[in-house]
Amino acid sequence: MKTKSSKLAKIGLCSLVAAAGLLINTKASAQTFFSDNFNSYADDSRLGSPWTWAVETFTSGGSYNGGYYPGDTASAGINAILNTVPGDNSSNVLKFYGDYGFAPNFDNNQFVHTSVYLNRTLSAGDVVAGTVRLNFDYYGWNPAEGGLAGVSTARGWVKLLSANFADIYYVDNFNIPASPGGSGSAQIVFDGTQEGLQLQYGFTVVSQNYSPTAIALDNIVVARVAPIPEPASFSLIGACFAGAFVMLRRRRNQS
Repeated sequence: MKTKSSKLAKIGLCSLVAAAGLLINTKASAQTFFSDNFNSYADDSRLGSPWTWAVETFTSGGSYNGGYYPGDTASAGINAILNTVPGDNSSNVLKFYGDYGFAPNFDNNQFVHTSVYLNRTLSAGDVVAGTVRLNFDYYGWNPAEGGLAGVSTARGWVKLLSANFADIYYVDNFNIPASPGGSGSAQIVFDGTQEGLQLQYGFTVVSQNYSPTAIALDNIVVARVAPIPEPASFSLIGACFAGAFVMLRRRRNQS
């Protein structure tokens, strides 16, 4: 025979399940835009689609001097996928370095900005209010093999550009040190109004006078950050736990 207290306990437990469902649904709203650990590449291969690249030069005063982009003739190479354990592709990292293949880049103390990146035209679903973050691991490359040093710098970044790429609306950078290794991130916050704009995320090394630039990258993920549940959701869950405990205690006392 069902008693009032057993019905109340069932109601309390059902409320608890519903509240937990709110928390689970909040976590499930995370969305991964892109990820790459480079394990699918052969040793000593080059980045392929959807990755792209650009090389730009600037005068010592910071004025844009020229560059070349996808569709232009690339330099001899600005990256390589390498095994860190010989013969083991699961150990792959991306070795990324400045463009030394075109000597005029370094005339008159120019700064050479070499970038590898991805581009995404934002849809309505992409720009739902929230934070999208680029996460990555980085490692210092051996200085004897051109590891980042001297006046060279490196960074991971996120950019928001106009639909025609002419204007930059937002940039967030993470400066990558020469050593030791670690993890980095850069992020952008959407409010729902950025549909049709261009989202770019990638890496740039800046070099001058052939200063060494090489860094190693791995475990690159671009994803929407799961929102933290509202305080009201936690309060509801706490109240349900408390209610269920009280009702179960009453049942024991009545028995």
